[in-house]
Amino acid sequence: MMHDGRREVPAQSRDRVAVPVSDRLAISYGFPYDIAMTEVVTTGEARDALHRIAKHFDAGEGEPVYFGSHRRAQGVIVPVDVWEMLLEQVEDELDGALARDRLTNDKGRRLTPEEIAAVFHRLRAARGA
Repeated sequence: MMHDGRREVPAQSRDRVAVPVSDRLAISYGFPYDIAMTEVVTTGEARDALHRIAKHFDAGEGEPVYFGSHRRAQGVIVPVDVWEMLLEQVEDELDGALARDRLTNDKGRRLTPEEIAAVFHRLRAARGA
């Protein structure tokens, strides 16, 4: 066990333990100590600071806030523009993986203009029938 100044911290929680950091610049969300981006606050502290966190995000300031029980990261609060950029990046990665898979399995067969016209002709005929 290791102390964080307030209580004992289990060994498995040590990688992201929030400790007082007086020599770093950190945005104040009203936590009883300064935190850096990868340090974890308790769920209760995050809940109590939500309005201050949102205010900083609205002002274009702020860092993601990691939170969780016993200061073990279970979630993160990020500005919505960061979340949307992350979603776009994931979608791009998935689209790229799909395209690479299709190219890998491509047999080189392409429809001729006549075959495409025949398909559309059959579709129009089926709708008119």
